Amino acid sequence: MKIFSKVLTLSACLMLSACAVSPNVKTDVNASANFATFRSYSFMQSDGLTQGGYRSLVGERFRQAIAEQMAAKGYALDEQQPDLLVNFQTVDTQKTDFVDMAAPIGPGRRWGGPQYGWNVSPITYTVSVVTIDLVDAKRKQAVWQGVSTTNFRSANPDESEQGVKTVVGNIYAKYPFTAGH
Repeated sequence: MKIFSKVLTLSACLMLSACAVSPNVKTDVNASANFATFRSYSFMQSDGLTQGGYRSLVGERFRQAIAEQMAAKGYALDEQQPDLLVNFQTVDTQKTDFVDMAAPIGPGRRWGGPQYGWNVSPITYTVSVVTIDLVDAKRKQAVWQGVSTTNFRSANPDESEQGVKTVVGNIYAKYPFTAGH
């Protein structure tokens, strides 16, 4: 019976991990944009995570993570006359997978192993689509977009902060430009 419970626990863990969404990052760039002219940035006032006149905790985590990535690329924060405007948003979708968690229901026959019954269980999880847009502040035209499909949310604030940093880092890993180049 101990072996059975270990096997059942292991198979449940494997099936739950199959529901995890691996980060999928796609980017798009405006080929006519001259990235050599961009040296500074600011956040758009109407970013996707400002709600009801205030900034949400997740929105603040995104702002901080994006600011760190922009600084690492050499861009300076300039709220008066930025070259680039940063906009970001997340859209969450609930997904459901059905997992077969068949368990043995008998010792088996003379010529075979145990018999299995059907036990299909639904597993619901959240998939987040995170979009970061960089907009030419003078021309008011998007010049770059990064989109990640992942699940970064957590009830634990420390894990949530790390999840935001990871997803933003994955997106900016695909951003090939640096300030002034």
